[in-house]
Amino acid sequence: MCVSSWKKKSDVSCLWCTLSKASLFEPFLVKIQKLGYQQLTKIQKICIPPALQGYDILGSSKTGSGKTLCFVIPVLQKLYSHQWCLNDALFGIVLVPIRELGLQIYDFFNHFSSFAFLKILLLLGSFSKKKKKKLGQKKKKIKFTNISLTIATPGRLLQTIVDTSFFTVDALKIFVVDEADRILDAGFQTFFSTFLPFLPKKKQILLFSATLNSKLKNLARFNFRKPFFGSVREKKKKYKSAVISNPIFPEVSSNIFQYYTLVSPEKKIDRLFSFLKSHFHKKTIVFFSTKKQVQFFYLVFQKLRLNFNLFPIYGNLNQNKRIQNLIRFAKTKNGILFSTDLLARGIDFSSIDWILQMDCPPTIETYLHRIGRTGRLSEIGKTLLFLNYFEIRFLDIIQEHQIQISSIRFNQQQIFSIQERCSTMIKKNKTLFVLAHDAFFSYLRFVFFQTDKKTFAVEKIIWEEMAAAFGLVVPYRKEKEKKRKENQPPITYSYL
Repeated sequence: MCVSSWKKKSDVSCLWCTLSKASLFEPFLVKIQKLGYQQLTKIQKICIPPALQGYDILGSSKTGSGKTLCFVIPVLQKLYSHQWCLNDALFGIVLVPIRELGLQIYDFFNHFSSFAFLKILLLLGSFSKKKKKKLGQKKKKIKFTNISLTIATPGRLLQTIVDTSFFTVDALKIFVVDEADRILDAGFQTFFSTFLPFLPKKKQILLFSATLNSKLKNLARFNFRKPFFGSVREKKKKYKSAVISNPIFPEVSSNIFQYYTLVSPEKKIDRLFSFLKSHFHKKTIVFFSTKKQVQFFYLVFQKLRLNFNLFPIYGNLNQNKRIQNLIRFAKTKNGILFSTDLLARGIDFSSIDWILQMDCPPTIETYLHRIGRTGRLSEIGKTLLFLNYFEIRFLDIIQEHQIQISSIRFNQQQIFSIQERCSTMIKKNKTLFVLAHDAFFSYLRFVFFQTDKKTFAVEKIIWEEMAAAFGLVVPYRKEKEKKRKENQPPITYSYL
């Protein structure tokens, strides 16, 4: 067993020197350099050489550190060295937790589509009932031939294996799992215990994750033949190493500048609108707690006919629309993406300027994964967390993990009030009125079922203010207004 860590100050290493020593096929190296990769990051220098030598890899490093290249290069080199041709069986599988990440990886592999041995099949998402019927009627016509690599989500992969007799893994040579901890956390631990025994014994397994947990380590221990553990943990001065080196939490890039602001629930929509209006030329991701909130705020901003380049992504959104929105947002230079935690991990968007979190995250891990969508590699990113006054305890949790976050306050002259306009519009529009109620109650359910009852204190919530955040008018009680002012802590701000 080989265990690696990185303690040197240099973040990168010469791409040509490292990979040429590892006997990488030269056309691959030239193509990678044309894509803009001139140097290797820490995790790439640690994991790529042993992966090319056939070791089973468990790699872990902070988000945005370039883990994708750690398995793309070994897969391509292995395909070339085995001289795979169109008549051969399936060579490799790349497993991903969500379809958006699968599309992103597919786009990366697609840069090498000029090589004849690379033929990719996408198996992402699940079938609807209608599609299942059509698939059952056309089973004889479906043939998974001339495919060297499959990029799949766990459910769809199992479904395809069960429903079709043409998809076989008898000759599989390499099995890759990206964001492995997320797949395990989603309840797919039984998937690995049932699926891995069916794979050939002589196969290479590559597992990559931003965090390490006991489930992931056990998965590696029981299934690796030639194990290699590669981990990048940065030491930070002034902080206790026991806290910073905790493998359960993802590393925070030093290129990310973090801010928070305290705001009453009914004023959130004004703050959101004002921020987006003053940063319309930036590329921003806005995270909400529930899909109903994403639907509601997206529809509100659409009805207001604002000149924003908006894209929504959430769980129940039609697959074609999700893919379309993902691609369009990735290509735009100044778009705004409304999303749930569906895109909080694994997805790599370039040049994200701001990450906004409209609700308090359920855990510190969720907070870190959300902000990890910006500040990728050497880019600079900023994040802003909106907190209600009763959620201020979350700041203590952030400080406990030695994370530096600064307070800001919006310039009052730059705040635009759209609250009354939204309330009037919701009263007149029945569809919007129903969606506002659904979003309101979905957020209440989210708060109620949180395990951290000190941060999400239901008894401290002023429901009239919370309803007003969704444009709903509820009879107000003066006693609660007085109580809120008494509980409001004095905060020193710096202007945004």
